[in-house]
Amino acid sequence: MRCIEKTLYTNGRIVTMDAAGTVAEAVLVAGNVIEAVGSKDGLAALAGPGCRTVDLKGASLYPGFIDTHSHASLYAMWKTHCRCPGIAHLEDVYPLIRKQAERVRDGDGIVVYNFDDTDIPERRGPTKRELDAVMPDRPVLVFHISGHTCYANSKALERIGVNPDAPFDDVNVFLGKDGLPNGYIAEEMAFKAMGELMPALDQERHKALVRECVAEYNAQGFTSAHDSAVGIGNLSAETVYRTYNQLYESGELNMRVYLATMEQPFRRLEPTGLLDGPGNRFVQYSAVKTLADGSIQAGTAAIPEGYFFDPSLRPGIIGLLGRDGLPLAFAGPPAFHPLQRRRGHRNHRHGGGTGAGPLPPQGRPASDHPLPDGDRRTRPAHEGGGHPALVLRAARLELGRPAPGHLPRPGSGGAP
Repeated sequence: MRCIEKTLYTNGRIVTMDAAGTVAEAVLVAGNVIEAVGSKDGLAALAGPGCRTVDLKGASLYPGFIDTHSHASLYAMWKTHCRCPGIAHLEDVYPLIRKQAERVRDGDGIVVYNFDDTDIPERRGPTKRELDAVMPDRPVLVFHISGHTCYANSKALERIGVNPDAPFDDVNVFLGKDGLPNGYIAEEMAFKAMGELMPALDQERHKALVRECVAEYNAQGFTSAHDSAVGIGNLSAETVYRTYNQLYESGELNMRVYLATMEQPFRRLEPTGLLDGPGNRFVQYSAVKTLADGSIQAGTAAIPEGYFFDPSLRPGIIGLLGRDGLPLAFAGPPAFHPLQRRRGHRNHRHGGGTGAGPLPPQGRPASDHPLPDGDRRTRPAHEGGGHPALVLRAARLELGRPAPGHLPRPGSGGAP
């Protein structure tokens, strides 16, 4: 006979977050399930004599927070590289590069991440020539804090097929005044560099790092997270799925995760049945992620009006335009989106700018491919722009209102 241990939390503010804004005196937890919320005396009687009591000493107790836009598995990967702290000047990043070079094997990329160009007086990142002067013989990547762009030296450019000493025709490879690549690369090229130059993690190493990440999330009060863009860079979706499931099976996954894959991992995993779920509530597949544009923070989001700090900077969307000049298509071949919808999978559109609105793939009304649950809407993911024309058009096409964050599962309303 096995008894479930009960814990009674009292002497604090139990903030229920219900529609009425109820604040209770106590909450009774049986195992990992909230059994009752109410008065201290009422729950003490319900708890019984063997219940453990926790005195909150006047503190407030909230339900677990939900991170609706997160990259936990990628964060684990970043932990093996050098995090750029707050720095005073651009030149302060160079000692970080030299120090990281001592830690990694020859041939592997020397990677510094979390670099914020808006927080230094130079208001820019390092150029190819500046990085070459610091590390001429080994590939170097300094990733922007957005994760959508990075700064590369000549060796790193060569590794991703870009000749640093010749013009290169790609919108994601920026050129200097001399017409040659200046080292700044964006979006697909930055993700390619991530895959080529950041060594892949084996299963056990990734699991150990995700275990650390989950503990960090828990320390901030998060008990659910949407892990988006699974399969990007050199971290396979299969590795991520195995990591989370193994942590769940060993009782170490103290956080629900909802996984959104990129297109190619979706194509590999969908026939296996894995996307239907591993049979537990803690690891669930949520959607396919496609990119309508990039990041406002990185200056790669589609903003037709131009950026306030550089009106000439007007990146386009990743896709096609309709007759009215508004976006129609998104990343992925024409047959891909109807395929995923017919099989009951949602699409999360990454659209940061006003030029990348919440529109259906290939410009088709969502009702062309209804989901099995009868909900015909395809919600956009963390739309940063709300151009009136786009909002009205989305409403006509039955998309509903743009969600503020990623939707973890069909019909969830925005939260796991």
